[in-house]
Amino acid sequence: MKRIIKWLMILAMAGVALIVVGILALPAILDTDSFKPRIEESLSDAVGRDIRINGPLKLSLFPFIGFVVSDFRIASPEGFSEPHLLRAERFEIRVAAAPLLSRRIRVERIGLIGPQVALEKAADGRGNWEGLGGEGGGKPAPSEGQAGPGAPPPGGTPGQTFGIDAIVLENGRLLWIDHAAGLRRTVTDVNLSLADIAPDTPLKLSFSAVVDDRPISLSGAIGPFGAMPPAGNPIPLDLTLTALETFKAHVVGRVQPGGGPEGEKESATGLTLSVDVPPFSPRAMAAKLGRPDLIRTSDPSALDNVSLKARLSAGPDSLTVSDGHLTLDGAKGEFHLNVARFDPPDIRFGMKMDALDADRYRPPSPPPGGEKTEPAPGDPEAGESTPGDRAALRRLKLAGELAVGRLTASGLTLSDLRCRIAAEDGVFRIDGLDGGIAGGALHATARADARPASIRSGFDLKLAGVRVGELVAALSGKDRIEAVGDVNLAVSAEGETPAAVKRSLSGGGSVNLTEGALKGWDLTRMTQNVKALLDPDAASASPEGRTDFSELNARFTIAGGVLDLTEARLMAPLMRVTVSGSADIAAETLDLRTDPRLVSTLKGQGDTAERSGVAVPLLITGTFADPIIRPDVAALAEQLRNLDLKGAADALRKGLDAGEGGLDAAVEAGRRRLEKALEGTPKPAPEEGEKKSASPKEKVSDFIRKLPFGQ
Repeated sequence: MKRIIKWLMILAMAGVALIVVGILALPAILDTDSFKPRIEESLSDAVGRDIRINGPLKLSLFPFIGFVVSDFRIASPEGFSEPHLLRAERFEIRVAAAPLLSRRIRVERIGLIGPQVALEKAADGRGNWEGLGGEGGGKPAPSEGQAGPGAPPPGGTPGQTFGIDAIVLENGRLLWIDHAAGLRRTVTDVNLSLADIAPDTPLKLSFSAVVDDRPISLSGAIGPFGAMPPAGNPIPLDLTLTALETFKAHVVGRVQPGGGPEGEKESATGLTLSVDVPPFSPRAMAAKLGRPDLIRTSDPSALDNVSLKARLSAGPDSLTVSDGHLTLDGAKGEFHLNVARFDPPDIRFGMKMDALDADRYRPPSPPPGGEKTEPAPGDPEAGESTPGDRAALRRLKLAGELAVGRLTASGLTLSDLRCRIAAEDGVFRIDGLDGGIAGGALHATARADARPASIRSGFDLKLAGVRVGELVAALSGKDRIEAVGDVNLAVSAEGETPAAVKRSLSGGGSVNLTEGALKGWDLTRMTQNVKALLDPDAASASPEGRTDFSELNARFTIAGGVLDLTEARLMAPLMRVTVSGSADIAAETLDLRTDPRLVSTLKGQGDTAERSGVAVPLLITGTFADPIIRPDVAALAEQLRNLDLKGAADALRKGLDAGEGGLDAAVEAGRRRLEKALEGTPKPAPEEGEKKSASPKEKVSDFIRKLPFGQ
């Protein structure tokens, strides 16, 4: 009996050995290349393209079942410059043999080595990828009760019955050609690795490529996926993206696929992510892209250090960004965003920065002589909105708040700035813009109504206790005034271009300033030029003229883009000045007149009694950028006619007739008579270094010719 059992065991072992030897020898005995024509034909019919396997076809049965295809090619349709849509050096699949005995499938490796993909778009818009898949479009879905391709066989769970150790793509190349656009882009060194592919384990991902000689990479883990398809189970994510050797982003969260198990309520598609972008340089990224012109700022060091952190959740119709933290070149901020729906948009947001220098991020100033031309009507740069734009504005619902601890813009520094913004039914509002500015306080509101055919807008501004000179210098670039005071302005307009808005401006306001000075304008000396004519040795106005004042008050109205002064007065030492006239805001031109009245006090207030004498009215014309100031000659002549100058002129004529001997006495007598007539006119203090006139006779003759009755 023992001998029989022994021989049976020997025979069984010999049978197993013969089977193993047969399996090992079969690939060597079998002519696998004879199957290539049938494989090529079947694949060509399935894909709808000519497919060729030019290399050998190798088969393996132990210790794994697999095959290797070399020099695999998918042809492009006729009419394209690239003959192949896909070429691959090698394609391989290996399935572990031992797990098959326990009804488990474990794919050890699926590899695509050296693939070269050429995507080409012809000038007529056709792509060489169109028509892939043939006409069949795949197999019908399994009927009820029939297991699909991803379903586990009876008696096992997905993780126990199926798994892929690795899917690998090595040394790939992608070519994109667009003949219509004249584009040709290349992605090289494409490497992709997907490891531990199973429903119950996280999928490990590693991807890298070089795009136009610029490296990018993505790595991390996705999953586990659970049932296949996921059927509503959340899928965890942990990914890291790097690009251009300067940018890195870490994303952690989960994706919620739609659907759910049969009989249960379906879950909505969505995602929840935490995004962390460490400090990087957008400027350096633009340089590595070969496009440094993408970032053009007045400060060449701006946008050199940016970082971001935020939590993000999104669904099919909503988006929420919370716990946002932003660092911008040293400035730190917090932000949040909630989009309740995308159509129509319903947006809530908030942003808070500790400091921001907006001037650093403005475009560089144009070179001298490079003046910007006004865009023609209808030009996109003219800022005109289209009917489509207007419809989108009317549908937008918006509410948000902005806060900046310290903001620098246009040379101005604002502190503790807060702004509330809202939009609904086509009406946009700034419900409150409050903060500190130029040593005082700012409060402003604004509105814009996009419902009418032409946008209607309005603006209310209140400045209290501000240093007005800082505002004027920042807005005009010129140091024209120094003073402290209040400014009130309320205007409305209609139009969609700057020119149209200026032409339609209407409203009014007031300015009340104290203890200041007008720089570059010495109104006192300008209004005393008759006295200067009498005494040519007196000092002329300084190039850095200045008119000190204790009060400057103005009231004005605006209609049709033209500002009219209803009341304006200045209280200066020795003088009170009223100003009248208008300024065309659209044309940026001036048409003003000053009427001075002389007083005998150096103070800017207190003395209101009129004094006798001549004060020259001034006319201010020209443009906002280049005003022209000149005396009102007609008004000056009228004043001189009302003075007793006849006797002084007669005395001077007699001196001239008497010759040089009597000239000096005549000049002195004329001076005394004229000074008596001009009594009350303040005399400017002489300054050192003034040039003297050539001769007394020339001085007197020139003076007489300037009198209204002089010949």
